[in-house]
Formats: sequence, C-alpha cells, structure tokens
Amino acid sequence: MASTGPEEKKSVLGSLLKFRSRRAEDADDGRPKDRQMIEAWLIKRVSTALSLSPDQIDSRETFASYGLDSRTAVSLSGDLERWLGRRLPPTLVWDYPTIDALAEHLGAAAPAGSASESHSPAGPQ
Repeated sequence: MASTGPEEKKSVLGSLLKFRSRRAEDADDGRPKDRQMIEAWLIKRVSTALSLSPDQIDSRETFASYGLDSRTAVSLSGDLERWLGRRLPPTLVWDYPTIDALAEHLGAAAPAGSASESHSPAGPQ
C-alpha cells in the first residue's frame, strides 16, 4: 500500500458522505453478491474516498486506520445495505473492522429471506 500519512488519512473516509450511493450503479440489482464482489465494492469505495487507485488499498488494514469515524461507519453501512439490498446493522463496520473481514462475513451470510442481518463479531483483530 502506498504510504499515506495520518494527515492524509484523517477522516478521509468522511468524504464517503460525498459519495452516498443513490446512483444506479450502487442500487441493488437483485443479483447475489459474493465475497469477491463485496470486497471489490468496498475497495472501490475506500479508494475513491482516499483519491487512490484500488491497488493501493490494503484490504487487511482497518477502516479506523483510514480515519473512519462513527458517522462515516453508519453511512458506509447504509450504502452497503442499499447495494446489497438487505438490512445491515449500522455497527457492521466496527464489528468487522477490515475490508477482508467484512467481505468474508457478508459473502458467507445468506441474503435470501432475512429481514435483518445477523452477525457475530470477528473479535479482536
């Protein structure tokens, strides 16, 4: 991953609010999303917010290391919820603090018929 200092990362994911997904490309298209698709979506979202290329995002690095605050975590969860077309808890990004952990969890979760996403936190990372 490219070296970005704390000043550059500080609240940079806060800029995700500017990219709130109400666009057609981020709406649920009815197709199931697997782990790889979810990971790619998250990497794209984070790289856009950081003004980096996707290959510069380390999916094992925590969201907090990119400057994620609680407001942005809820926003990201909401965007992800709309894209996946299923309910997700607003604390999801804190429960699964890396792109890898979050994509693994959501890719393994059965989307069919559940009104809300059940989850068990990944624990200490």
